[in-house]
Amino acid sequence: MAFIQIQQNLLLISVFLFQQSQGFTFTSESSFSIEKGTGNQNCESYACKDPAQNYSKNTCLYYNTEFSMWYADPCSKSSQYCKQDTQNANDPHANYTCETYTSFNAALPGEYCEKIYMCNTAYTSGCSNNVCKAISSLDQACQNTKQCESGTYCYIPDQATQGTCQAQIPIDGECTSYKLCANNAICNYTSTVNNVPVGKCKAFGSFNNHDYVGSCDFLDGIHTFGYNDLCPSGYCAPSGNSYMCLESVTSSQGLPVLCNNDPINMINATTGCTSNKDSLLGVSVTSACDCANNYNAEAYCNLFSGDPTMAKFRQYLTKWTQSKEILKCNLMGRYDLLCVKAHWDKDNAAAYTYYFYAAYFYPEIVEADDCVLSVTNYGYKMAKKAYNDDLASLIGVSFLVMMALH
Repeated sequence: MAFIQIQQNLLLISVFLFQQSQGFTFTSESSFSIEKGTGNQNCESYACKDPAQNYSKNTCLYYNTEFSMWYADPCSKSSQYCKQDTQNANDPHANYTCETYTSFNAALPGEYCEKIYMCNTAYTSGCSNNVCKAISSLDQACQNTKQCESGTYCYIPDQATQGTCQAQIPIDGECTSYKLCANNAICNYTSTVNNVPVGKCKAFGSFNNHDYVGSCDFLDGIHTFGYNDLCPSGYCAPSGNSYMCLESVTSSQGLPVLCNNDPINMINATTGCTSNKDSLLGVSVTSACDCANNYNAEAYCNLFSGDPTMAKFRQYLTKWTQSKEILKCNLMGRYDLLCVKAHWDKDNAAAYTYYFYAAYFYPEIVEADDCVLSVTNYGYKMAKKAYNDDLASLIGVSFLVMMALH
């Protein structure tokens, strides 16, 4: 569930977390690239703007038709973001300009906010002590779990359009959906009653490699593997009449792995992005092929759970799910960076955020120029800076302690 939820919530966790948005929709299954490139037929080239180049005022991303190249010039103010010209919405090469950000309206209950306009008005009632407040509390009316306070979900009876916020089910309690379990748990289905799956809430990542699990979420009918975050790797696969946790597989080639971004090949899962095989089931995992934002117009494979950067992110993800702070989030935003920022300590939040960006945006940042990242992947840049600043502080403190001991 975490893998899928993280993909679905990427846009919600970028903008005010680092006080600037660059206006792009980020998911690990897509990239900021546009059609027709030089190194890969579906990717395009990116470079820093040359000082001698003259563009219209406030242009932050300009497409040069002569060189088939995007040129980046970061916005000068942190209150601005890079937005494509809406008057030429049908032109994929329309320029992007710096505009002042005026609203956000995306944060869920329990997530970080600075002003009320950061909170999603459909689900929240305001911003208090830098946290968005839920519209509904226990036993109050709701139409969506996103409206409910932390520790509750929206229970809507069959045939009804409205329900009430009810307490989430703790670990080892009976469940019929992952949405019923506490934020640190997932429903492990073990049987079916009247065509409804029934199981027990189990802690995130609490199963071992090659343990059987009750379900496996397949994204389509092509792949032979799926996802279940009861498994340490997040991966699972069919085994007999049930499903089994896979090991944390790694890329079958040295990183970064160049791949085929042709949409036809991607549909048929022949991008060239394949992991090594699980030692017991012999199953390989495949990943998406995304365009990089670099000069060479290349495409690279996304990371697997055992690849170093993704493994580091999953280490912090597991640590987050084992903390009491995750229980302060809305169920639907329990993995969101804005909730992590609101409730976790600074060092862990900085590491979680950095490795999230470094892992899920890996193809986009490979060999990309720094000024390009300031436009296309600003969240990554700021997360890296915050993480490095924290590391520097920790090293400094450790040095002082060592000096004191001697």
